[in-house]
Amino acid sequence: MYWSTAATKSALVTTTHNLDNFDKNIKDLANGEESTPFIHGAGLIDPNSTLNPELVSDMDTSDYIAFLCTIGCDSYEHMQGQHVWEQQRAS
Repeated sequence: MYWSTAATKSALVTTTHNLDNFDKNIKDLANGEESTPFIHGAGLIDPNSTLNPELVSDMDTSDYIAFLCTIGCDSYEHMQGQHVWEQQRAS
Protein backbone atom coordinates (compact mmCIF):
# COMPACT_ATOMS: atom_id res chain seq x y z
CA MET A 1 0.00 0.00 0.00
CA TYR A 2 1.38 3.39 -1.03
CA TRP A 3 0.80 6.41 1.21
CA SER A 4 1.40 9.94 0.03
CA THR A 5 3.46 12.32 2.13
CA ALA A 6 0.27 14.00 3.35
CA ALA A 7 -1.28 10.67 4.38
CA THR A 8 1.89 9.67 6.24
CA LYS A 9 1.94 13.00 8.11
CA SER A 10 -1.74 12.59 8.94
CA ALA A 11 -1.15 9.10 10.37
CA LEU A 12 1.74 10.38 12.49
CA VAL A 13 -0.15 13.39 13.82
CA THR A 14 -3.45 11.63 14.55
CA THR A 15 -1.77 8.85 16.58
CA THR A 16 0.22 11.07 18.95
CA HIS A 17 -0.44 11.46 22.64
CA ASN A 18 0.20 14.14 25.26
CA LEU A 19 1.61 11.93 28.00
CA ASP A 20 5.28 11.19 28.55
CA ASN A 21 6.78 7.79 29.43
CA PHE A 22 5.66 8.23 33.05
CA ASP A 23 1.99 8.89 32.05
CA LYS A 24 2.31 12.54 33.04
CA ASN A 25 1.51 15.52 30.82
CA ILE A 26 4.41 16.66 28.63
CA LYS A 27 6.47 19.36 30.37
CA ASP A 28 7.80 22.55 28.84
CA LEU A 29 11.58 22.20 29.07
CA ALA A 30 12.00 25.97 29.35
CA ASN A 31 10.10 26.34 32.63
CA GLY A 32 9.15 22.82 33.81
CA GLU A 33 5.40 23.51 33.67
CA GLU A 34 2.84 21.51 31.71
CA SER A 35 3.16 22.41 28.06
CA THR A 36 0.38 23.18 25.63
CA PRO A 37 -0.07 22.10 22.00
CA PHE A 38 1.35 25.51 21.06
CA ILE A 39 4.58 24.47 22.81
CA HIS A 40 4.87 20.74 22.00
CA GLY A 41 2.91 20.52 18.76
CA ALA A 42 0.88 17.39 18.08
CA GLY A 43 2.46 15.44 20.93
CA LEU A 44 4.65 12.36 21.17
CA ILE A 45 4.63 10.09 18.14
CA ASP A 46 3.67 6.48 18.80
CA PRO A 47 5.20 4.53 15.88
CA ASN A 48 3.27 1.34 16.66
CA SER A 49 -0.07 3.18 16.51
CA THR A 50 0.99 4.86 13.28
CA LEU A 51 1.01 1.47 11.55
CA ASN A 52 -2.73 1.12 12.20
CA PRO A 53 -4.23 4.62 12.47
CA GLU A 54 -7.96 5.12 12.91
CA LEU A 55 -7.99 8.29 10.80
CA VAL A 56 -5.92 9.23 7.77
CA SER A 57 -6.52 12.34 5.70
CA ASP A 58 -4.95 12.62 2.29
CA MET A 59 -4.43 15.74 0.18
CA ASP A 60 -3.77 16.30 -3.48
CA THR A 61 -3.03 19.31 -5.65
CA SER A 62 -6.67 20.43 -5.74
CA ASP A 63 -6.72 20.64 -1.92
CA TYR A 64 -3.65 22.89 -1.91
CA ILE A 65 -5.11 25.08 -4.66
CA ALA A 66 -8.39 25.36 -2.74
CA PHE A 67 -6.43 26.43 0.33
CA LEU A 68 -4.51 29.06 -1.65
CA CYS A 69 -7.76 30.41 -3.11
CA THR A 70 -9.27 30.56 0.39
CA ILE A 71 -6.43 32.74 1.66
CA GLY A 72 -6.72 35.06 -1.34
CA CYS A 73 -4.07 33.85 -3.81
CA ASP A 74 -5.19 33.58 -7.39
CA SER A 75 -3.73 30.97 -9.72
CA TYR A 76 -1.43 33.51 -11.42
CA GLU A 77 0.17 34.44 -8.08
CA HIS A 78 0.53 30.76 -7.23
CA MET A 79 2.21 29.95 -10.54
CA GLN A 80 4.57 32.92 -10.17
CA GLY A 81 5.54 31.72 -6.69
CA GLN A 82 6.03 28.17 -7.94
CA HIS A 83 8.18 29.40 -10.83
CA VAL A 84 10.39 31.47 -8.50
CA TRP A 85 10.71 28.52 -6.10
CA GLU A 86 11.76 26.19 -8.91
CA GLN A 87 14.35 28.71 -10.15
CA GLN A 88 15.82 29.08 -6.65
CA ARG A 89 15.89 25.31 -6.18
CA ALA A 90 17.72 24.80 -9.50
CA SER A 91 20.48 27.27 -8.65
